[in-house]
Amino acid sequence: MAVRKTKRLNKVQQIDRTINARITRDLPKTTFALLDMKLNINHTYVSTAATLLGLLNCISSLQLIVNGRDTKVNIPAWCLYWINLFDAAATPMQVINAGTAGPYDSYVYLRLPFACLNGVSPEDSVLDARKFDSIVLEVNWAGLLMATETINSGYLQIEPNFYAQVPADIKPASHEFAYINRNLDVAGEIRIDVPVKSLNQYSRIWVFTKNDSVVLADAQITNLRLETNTFVYMDTAAEFVHARNIKDYSLEVDAAPGTPYVGVYCLDMANFGYMNQRIDARVLNELTLILTSAVSNGFVYVVFEKMIYG
Repeated sequence: MAVRKTKRLNKVQQIDRTINARITRDLPKTTFALLDMKLNINHTYVSTAATLLGLLNCISSLQLIVNGRDTKVNIPAWCLYWINLFDAAATPMQVINAGTAGPYDSYVYLRLPFACLNGVSPEDSVLDARKFDSIVLEVNWAGLLMATETINSGYLQIEPNFYAQVPADIKPASHEFAYINRNLDVAGEIRIDVPVKSLNQYSRIWVFTKNDSVVLADAQITNLRLETNTFVYMDTAAEFVHARNIKDYSLEVDAAPGTPYVGVYCLDMANFGYMNQRIDARVLNELTLILTSAVSNGFVYVVFEKMIYG
């Protein structure tokens, strides 16, 4: 699909933090490539310095809702951070003030992509909101998750990035995100049902594992398997997923070349960015993600990244 490459940036009124509140903001009805966002938290030291994860946990989830009922995006801010890092093969811009006084401002930039940034043709997917009755960004602010810091205030700044003068008859793919989480409460197989039928088409499945201290950790799982009742899409050791992610996304921890980011696994269905290799679950009766858990006291978060054509 070809669209005009003229991009425009418009600001949307920022969303101020309110503890344990769901705050919405109407977005313009246009053709979105992405949303650029800045999460800023003002905090004062109490007993332990601020961290990136603590900052990201101030937002429990970001949702994009169309026409009051169709949720195109539902994702925790900290999961979106890792997707941004993989897609850019670079650490998102950030300042985490770890001082022992305060107050301080810490911030991190996030990007909610509607274009297929990791695809051969990124413009295959554009969020065309011109015919929607409404399009709303919903921010679910968490409670006091930075327990060793006093949060004084915060906000999410938003700048939509969209295409101008796009023909009215385009039929782009839809780039969507959904997630689930559950306990790793038993050693052995953990079976997670992946939604099928409807419009479900998967380009990537992200698996994040945390230990019982709710910190990203690698020792939680040893194998990942994705299958139907008749076909195995993937059956791979967790360590091999790390190795492929480093090669495919040119990733590694800056301070330790060859070292993967712990607890983050990207199962990429669309090899080399070709979306015709995505899993089309519209025709499936079942699809199961099977994790081999090595622990009985951890957590797993699964983000389903969809590229919906047709």
